[in-house]
Amino acid sequence: SSDFLMDLELFDPFGPDLAPPRVQTTTPAPGALIRSLTQIEVTFDEEVQGVDASDLVVGGQPAQSLAGVGSGPYVFGVSEPPEGVVDVLWNVDHGITDMAPASNAFEGGSWSYTLDPNAPEADLVISELLASNPGPLRDEDGDTADWIEIHNRGAVAVNVGGWSLTDDPDEPDQYILPSR
Repeated sequence: SSDFLMDLELFDPFGPDLAPPRVQTTTPAPGALIRSLTQIEVTFDEEVQGVDASDLVVGGQPAQSLAGVGSGPYVFGVSEPPEGVVDVLWNVDHGITDMAPASNAFEGGSWSYTLDPNAPEADLVISELLASNPGPLRDEDGDTADWIEIHNRGAVAVNVGGWSLTDDPDEPDQYILPSR
């Protein structure tokens, strides 16, 4: 009918995406004491594009290989650096951006590891498991949550940040442990 007119417009209540992508997790975790370093896994907090092996610089050398898509994990293959403190940083000329219409550039950053091939090995075991929690233990949402207890049988503190738990081998990072 010519008596009926609609004048519509789209409104985005959140506005444009202005937040740059950030690193969500790295494996090994930043600051870790490690026995060997031949790869670093990086997961971003959102999907990114433009990631190249040379974007990650480890001990002054660009990574040699890269596998990964979306938000990751991106697996950077690196040459084993010399023993001692190993600095890791993002190349200032990287081309990493998010997928927003007006893309936001990744801001980069740096961290380090201590590489000691003679460091004691971690000796962790799952000492308790509760797969069906019928009791009063509740998570932050008030739900009864499954839980595990990890016991360190070794003499050296172990940062499990970045380690993960799963019940599906095709999704190894279903639950990533925090660094605390």
